Amino acid sequence: MKDYIKQLLIDNERSPSWLSRKIGISHTMVHNWIKGIRPVNPDHFEQVCEVFNIPIKKALKDIG
Repeated sequence: MKDYIKQLLIDNERSPSWLSRKIGISHTMVHNWIKGIRPVNPDHFEQVCEVFNIPIKKALKDIG
């Protein structure tokens, strides 16, 4: 999931801080996801998909 989120940010020219503001968590948490320090909570992953307008089923298939 971390690589998927990182790629979404790159493709959409957005920062981890921007994403953290959109889903209401700390920017440190998003940075920790991308670095692989913390796992991505499934609820947060769903919120990330909503922010980028990606159906959760598609995202899970892309990761799979």
